[in-house]
Amino acid sequence: MGKYLERAMSELLAAAFSGASEEEIDAMGKRILEEELTNLTEKSYEKTVSMKLTKVEGKWKVAKIEDDSEFMNAMLGGLVDVVKAFEELGTSMNGE
Repeated sequence: MGKYLERAMSELLAAAFSGASEEEIDAMGKRILEEELTNLTEKSYEKTVSMKLTKVEGKWKVAKIEDDSEFMNAMLGGLVDVVKAFEELGTSMNGE
């Protein structure tokens, strides 16, 4: 996803600034995603994380899972880390 987002940010922004239509940009985004998925050599992701459990009426239940938690990051193959890195990049580029 990191390579896809990197290419998408660069190529799609350039297309948008050059006057490409929304349909052209959508098609370009799909093409970039397909290319990056085809180029993947390692298609697995493994990570060990802890989950919070609470005991309710004698049964263990999974506590609320936050969108940016380590569990969600593992389930999404590290996508949360990629999004955070892009947010930090945007913040540093804006001088914040």
